[in-house]
Amino acid sequence: MKYAYRAYTEDRKVKSGTIEAASPQVAEEALLKNGFQHVLTLQDVNTKSRLRRNITLTLFGCNNKDILEFSRELASLLHAGISIVNALQLLEKQTSKASLKAIISDIISELRGGKTLSQAISKHNKVFSKTYIAVIKAAENSGDLDTALNHVTEYLEKQEDIKKRTRRALVYPVMVLLLAIGVSGLLTTAVLPPLMGLFSSLGTDLPLTTKMIVVLSNFIMNNKYYILAALIIIPTLIAVYARFPSGKYKIDSMLLRIPLLGQIILRTNLLYFCRSFAMLLEAGGHIPNIFATCVSTVGNERMRTAFVRGEEKLLEGHPFSHAMSATELFPPSSIEALVVGEQTGELDSALKNVAGYFDRTNTEKVDELISMIGPAVTIAVGLGIGFIAISIISAMYSIHGGF
Repeated sequence: MKYAYRAYTEDRKVKSGTIEAASPQVAEEALLKNGFQHVLTLQDVNTKSRLRRNITLTLFGCNNKDILEFSRELASLLHAGISIVNALQLLEKQTSKASLKAIISDIISELRGGKTLSQAISKHNKVFSKTYIAVIKAAENSGDLDTALNHVTEYLEKQEDIKKRTRRALVYPVMVLLLAIGVSGLLTTAVLPPLMGLFSSLGTDLPLTTKMIVVLSNFIMNNKYYILAALIIIPTLIAVYARFPSGKYKIDSMLLRIPLLGQIILRTNLLYFCRSFAMLLEAGGHIPNIFATCVSTVGNERMRTAFVRGEEKLLEGHPFSHAMSATELFPPSSIEALVVGEQTGELDSALKNVAGYFDRTNTEKVDELISMIGPAVTIAVGLGIGFIAISIISAMYSIHGGF
């Protein structure tokens, strides 16, 4: 690394320059050996560029798809026999995303400074997950980095596939709901108030449905700022409450008890856990060492607490299948599959099969939930807008009858 220095010479003059050294301590020792009496300042010349990289990462960051492409291409280059630094330099040149380019540049600097790849990527733990870092670290010990990267790529591809399926399934009900909110808001705040003024000026007795709409419209118009504040404050308070361990535990416990949705959350987290565990086992990790890393893939605090019970059983010397049974999260069929995997020495394959089971059943549950949400939202929207339309039409007939 290159350092800029300002130091006193033997004749007490200040001299500036740059020096190549592995660390600031080595740089200072070299300057003193070269005849300088005292080093005033010593600064890494890459500090400004690193600051720019940090700002870029903060503003833009990298998503799962970026890391997926990075891992796939790096695995291909390593498999072709290209060294890790040269492979990263090629990837840095060809990537067009500034944030990913900054990450690759930083990784190259760390590798040249003597760090391992796992140590270099661990600096970017908001981009690379604990599971990703653990797989790379295990692969460094076994010397099979390109295979480990292929495992990580497959894992990220499956994660991305789950996210795509979920987004695709939610597009229709979300769009219908937003449209309903927009139309209802427009009718109650822009269309109805002038009509209500007309009805009042004519002195006609309005139907009950119209009176209900009038009351609702008046309430919204008179309290619109309070309603807007509530829509902002309530979600914010819930988000703050969820940051506390006790609050997150209660919210996550409540989510697991919701019919159908709770099963989807449960199976999704178990799916991530099993896939992470299988991947780390394939990379050469040991069960007690990788357990905590895999639990970090579980986003539900209630489930994490259950996995702590399983970890205690594991540390007491019980088999992995017994520890998972103690969590009371896995169905009996999955536990049996893990028992067979332990007996045959193919626990990683058993975990993959269990993950595949959770993936299939979870897809069915998501489809079932979406098939219920879509019609329910459509019916609710139709009833709401129909109620408003009937209220206006019945008021028109009431006025016509009064003449």
